[in-house]
Amino acid sequence: MHFAVYAPSPYFKLAEAKRKMRGDFSRLLECWEIGKQVKQWTFVINYPGVHPSLLSEAQEIEDSHPGVKVFVWSRYDLTQQLLAYARMDLLHSEFGTAEHEAQRLVPLNFVPEDTALPSDEATLAYKRLRARITCERDEFEALTAQWLDGLADNPFRWLVVHTQFLIGAMAAATMANAYNISNPPMRRLKHASPLDESAWGTRFATAWGIPAKMILKEDYPRKYKGLGEDFQRAAEICMVQDGLTLGAVRVHSSITREWESDILEDVWSYVTNIKIHSGE
Repeated sequence: MHFAVYAPSPYFKLAEAKRKMRGDFSRLLECWEIGKQVKQWTFVINYPGVHPSLLSEAQEIEDSHPGVKVFVWSRYDLTQQLLAYARMDLLHSEFGTAEHEAQRLVPLNFVPEDTALPSDEATLAYKRLRARITCERDEFEALTAQWLDGLADNPFRWLVVHTQFLIGAMAAATMANAYNISNPPMRRLKHASPLDESAWGTRFATAWGIPAKMILKEDYPRKYKGLGEDFQRAAEICMVQDGLTLGAVRVHSSITREWESDILEDVWSYVTNIKIHSGE
């Protein structure tokens, strides 16, 4: 059994995953005399699930090389492998079984301390987005009141959070091959985002451009105005990014037919795993 791994930090790119998958298998063929007894080749990725196009690549490789089984494992598959060989009786004797009510709760959400991401703000932003997506109106309004208070106190702290969430939404869309983040479907995005018409000029250019530039770097072609130390403008960009994140999730859902709540979990996975350097 041979394994190859694609686990980039901080950003998973589907096209690069495909290239590495082909390249790593080609390298295995170069070493065929060493590995000629191989029966299984597994490509491991650090993404929550496996994109269908990677499965297609695996099938093509397998069809071209009879006798070799080709698999793709995501983080979910790794978890299943661990659980398959776990001594559940020992775990149950030590910790007991989960209560029935606990099994119905959504997963516990936390922000790792080493991300340098404001933990309380990130958790509130996640819960607020989830309440909007799942139509929990009372909870959404209560969380919005907390959000507005915090935004008024320190918009630059919240800018880090909202930029990270929009990066997560862009990453999820890119991984699903939903749309090109350097040239997003503007009509759909406008329809799906809870923003008024005044947001779609220079504020949109900055709100979308900051995270897109962080992902694409020199490949992002659009110009946008920076923030400087403008307190009011930072707050405005935060509010636009908040609306764009929801809009990006909705557009992603409308194109791929995935549940918005499932896409949000992918976004949250990126938010809590992409490291932010202290001071940025």
